[in-house]
Amino acid sequence: MNIDTYTGHRYVIACDGACLGNPGPGGWGVVIHEIDGDTLISRHALAGCAKGRTTNNEMELTAAIEGLRFLPETLPTIVISDSEYVVKGMNEWRHGWKERGWRKSNRKTVENLGLWMALDKVADCCPVVFRWVRGHNGDPMNEAADMLASNAAAGAYGDAVGELAGFHPELFTTPAINHAA
Repeated sequence: MNIDTYTGHRYVIACDGACLGNPGPGGWGVVIHEIDGDTLISRHALAGCAKGRTTNNEMELTAAIEGLRFLPETLPTIVISDSEYVVKGMNEWRHGWKERGWRKSNRKTVENLGLWMALDKVADCCPVVFRWVRGHNGDPMNEAADMLASNAAAGAYGDAVGELAGFHPELFTTPAINHAA
């Protein structure tokens, strides 16, 4: 199955991480669309913040992990991210890293190893592809994920982690809204 051209029941996840300073306080945001054909079935928004200082790459990885963990069923999934680190890591580098015992070609251990291993594990939940989008370029899902991550890094959600319907009702819909309409 080519997930990029698949039009059946599927998920599209946009994930983003943010860090105020690098390292510094960080947050992650995820927007999830469940789609069947041209019909948007449901939307969800998730966010969380790091405890203590973190890096942007750690937050980017955490966003992808949490987005895939949230999925209730194993439908084909497209994960979009403006992080080349995440997209290239999942599409190009991880298989070689795993073959070398999670080491890079220079024999050094992969940075953020625990997060990469967690993402590798949750990515086995369903047929999934990772696609890069240019950040801050008008992609509505990426812009929403960026807003969530930035707000989380700034502490806007306090200790709230997970779904954010109370903070951003515009990111949620009732079932059966047709995209084509």
